[in-house]
Amino acid sequence: MRGWPSVDDGCRRVEDAGELLQRAVGVATGWNQIGAGAGFARAAVVVLAGGRVEQIGTPHDIYDNPSNAFVMGFLGSVTRLDGRLVRPHDIEVGPASAVGTPATVTRVARLGFEVRLEMTTCGGEIWAQLTRSEADALGVQVGDTVTVRPRIDARTIAARACRAGFAERGDGSPLKVLCLC
Repeated sequence: MRGWPSVDDGCRRVEDAGELLQRAVGVATGWNQIGAGAGFARAAVVVLAGGRVEQIGTPHDIYDNPSNAFVMGFLGSVTRLDGRLVRPHDIEVGPASAVGTPATVTRVARLGFEVRLEMTTCGGEIWAQLTRSEADALGVQVGDTVTVRPRIDARTIAARACRAGFAERGDGSPLKVLCLC
């Protein structure tokens, strides 16, 4: 009887899967073997786009400090606000009298512990993620006018080079990317 698979067995399978995926569909892949005690939070991750390294760092650092619009969109939800990409949980929603960009609420979705607000501004559609208590305090409903702005500590990036979660290169074509770690 064979024993439990080792970490090396798992990493070999990930590497093989990445090579097969790259050959089959032309998607760039990357992988990183970490020791059993290293922990995911300290692991080095490489984000590749079109065969080019976009950013290297820990998952937390890359998520919190993306190097560009592609990395920001690749590693999490983003929305556009006043020409900048911002994470939906980093949007502050206030009453119509507050300082910010005016927005009209088009949908309120209660999703357990969070509330997703979909809105329109003069710049287009955006969405924000609020806690239940934040949404309840606002008392916001469909049709209400609110103001939106990035939270004071939010990381934002110019949105001009990002479309639907993919970056565009000089020829305007989107990059197909997958990062396995």
